[in-house]
Amino acid sequence: MNKFITKLFESLYSLRYILISFLIIISILFSYSDITDFDFISYDDIEYVSQNHNVSKGITKQGLIWAFKSFYAANWHPITWISHMIDCSLFGLNAGLHHFINLLFHIANSLLLLLLFCYITKNFFCSVFIAFLFAVHPIHVESVCWISERKDVLSTFFFLLTLIFYSKYIYSKKIFYYITSVLLFALGLMAKPMIVSLPFILLLLDFWPLKRFISNDNKLVIFQPLLKRILLEKLAFFILTIISCILTLLAQYQGNAIRTFEEIPFLIRITNAIYSYFVYFQKMLFPVDLIVFYPHPAKHPDLFKIIISLTFIILFSILSFLLIKKKPYFFTGWFWYIITLFPVIGIVQVGTQAFADRYSYIPLTGLFIIFAWIFYDFYRKNIIAKKVILFALIGIIILLIFKTKTQAGYWRNDLTLANNALSTSKNNSFAYFLKGNYYLRKQNLEDAHLCFYKSLLLDTSLTEAKLNIGWIYLQKRKYDIAIDIFKEVISKEPKNVLAHYNLATAYKQKGDFISAIKYFSHTVYLDSAFTLALYNLGMCYALIGNYNNCINIIITALKKEPTNSEFMFLLANCLYMQKKFKEAIQWYEKAIKLKPDFLEAKKRAGMAYDSLLKNSQVKSNSNQLNFLNTKQK
Repeated sequence: MNKFITKLFESLYSLRYILISFLIIISILFSYSDITDFDFISYDDIEYVSQNHNVSKGITKQGLIWAFKSFYAANWHPITWISHMIDCSLFGLNAGLHHFINLLFHIANSLLLLLLFCYITKNFFCSVFIAFLFAVHPIHVESVCWISERKDVLSTFFFLLTLIFYSKYIYSKKIFYYITSVLLFALGLMAKPMIVSLPFILLLLDFWPLKRFISNDNKLVIFQPLLKRILLEKLAFFILTIISCILTLLAQYQGNAIRTFEEIPFLIRITNAIYSYFVYFQKMLFPVDLIVFYPHPAKHPDLFKIIISLTFIILFSILSFLLIKKKPYFFTGWFWYIITLFPVIGIVQVGTQAFADRYSYIPLTGLFIIFAWIFYDFYRKNIIAKKVILFALIGIIILLIFKTKTQAGYWRNDLTLANNALSTSKNNSFAYFLKGNYYLRKQNLEDAHLCFYKSLLLDTSLTEAKLNIGWIYLQKRKYDIAIDIFKEVISKEPKNVLAHYNLATAYKQKGDFISAIKYFSHTVYLDSAFTLALYNLGMCYALIGNYNNCINIIITALKKEPTNSEFMFLLANCLYMQKKFKEAIQWYEKAIKLKPDFLEAKKRAGMAYDSLLKNSQVKSNSNQLNFLNTKQK
C-alpha cells in the first residue's frame, strides 16, 4: 500500500511538472511569436554569421579548425561558432530560423531551471516562479532575439546542465556525474566565458540548498574535513576557469577590445560598476526603457546615484549575513547575483557600453531566488492572503509576458531597434549606426550617410561607421575620398581586415591594380581564410596579365572552397589566355556542372573547344562541340 501511495504521488508530481513545462513553453512561444520574421542585425550578426565566410558555408573541415584556432571578433568560443555553422548547414542564411534556434535554447534553459530547482530544493512553488520569471522577463529579450547572443543562451544551457549533474553527483556520489559536470562546464566556457564564476556558484549551492555546510545538530560548520573535500571537488572547475580567463584576455587583447585606462579611468570603472549593480536590479523590478546599447558616459555617474547604489549593495550584503541561518536562500540568491555579474560589470572594460541587458541572463536568477522564497514565506504563513498572493504572482507573469512580446518586436530589424533606442536615448551613437546600416542595405545612400555622420559626431571611435561612409563614397565612385577614409582607419587599426579589403576594392575599382594587389595580399595575410579577398587578388593579377600568379592563388582558394563555380571560371579563363585549352575546358565544365545556368562559362567553353579544334585539328572533338552548341541554344 505504501509503495502504491509513493508511486501515486510521484506520478502526480511528474504530471504537474509536465503541465507547468507546457505552460512555460506556451508562454515563451506567445511572447516571441514573431521571431521567425526577424532579420539579421548589423550589430555583430553580420560579423558572426551572414558575412562570416568561415561560418556561412556551414560545417567544413577548415571551419572547424578555424573555430578552435581563431580569436576572431575578440573572442574564443569555438562551440558557439560550431553552433552557427550547424545552423548555416541546415538553414542557409534564413535569419528567422537562426532566431528560432535561439528561442529553442531559451525554452530549454527555462525548463532546465525548473528541473534544477525542483531537484535541489524540493520546493515546486518557488521553482515554478523562478522558471516563469526567467522565461518571460523582458530583460532577457536581447539574449533570445539577437542571433549573435547564441553564445549567451548556449553557455547558459551548459551552465544549467553542469549544475544539474553536479547536484546529481552530490546526492548519488557517483563519479560519472562529477566527470560529466566538469565536461559540460568546459563546453559552456567554449560557448561563452562569462560563466567562469560557476565554481563559486557550486559553493553557494553547497551552502544552500544542498546544506553541505550544516552539521547534524543544524549548526553552520566551516572548518572540518568535509570542507577540504568540498574545495577539492571544485579544483577541476577552477582550473578550467583560469584557462578560460587567460584565453579570453588573449583574444580580447588581440582584438583590441579591452579599453585602456586612458579611455576609461579605473575610478570611473569602479563607480560605473557600483551603479550597474543597482541598474540591473532596477530593470528587474521595472523592465522599462530597455535598449540595445547603453553608451558608457566615460565619467562618474551622479553622486546621488553612486550613494544609492552603494547603500543598496551594502545593505543587501549585510542582510544576507544577518539572515544566513533563518533564510539561507537570501545569501545564496544575493551572492549568485553579485558573483555571476562580476566578470562583465566593467572593471575590465570590453567595448564601450556602460551595461547591457544580455549580461543579466544568468545573474538575475539569484534575485529571482530571493523573491520566489519571500513570496513563498508570505504564502505559507498567511492563510487568508494565499489567494491574493497567488493571483498577484499570476498577474505579474501575465504583465511580463505582454511586455516581453512588445520588447521582442523591437528586434525585428536595424530600423525598429534603432528607433526604440533613440526614443529613450537621443544621443545614442550606436542607434544612429544601426539606422544607417538599415538605410545602407536598402541602398538609401543619402540617409545612410547622414546617420553614420551623426553617429561619428557622438562617438569618433566608431570604426564601423567610418568604414561605411567610405563604402558609400566607393558606391558613388568617389574613389580618392574613400581611399583616404580607409587609410585613416588602417592607421589607427593596422589589423582591421575589412579596412584593408575595402581599400583594396577601392584601388581595384579605380583601376590601380598594383595598389589593389598590395592591399588584397595584406588582407589575406591578416585572414588566410578570406577566400573572397583571394579571388579578387587573383583577379587583379589576371587584369595585369600575370596569369601564373592568378592560377596559383585561385587553386589555393579552391582548396578552401572546392565548390565555388566563380573561382573555377576565373581559373579556366587564365588557362584559356595561356592557350591551355584542354585544361580550361575541364574547369569550365566543372563550373557548369555546379551551376547549370552559367551562360558565360558555356560561351567560353565553346570558344575553348573551337580553339582546341583549330590548333590540334582533332576532328573527333566536333561531337562535343555540337553537343555544347545544342545546350547553348
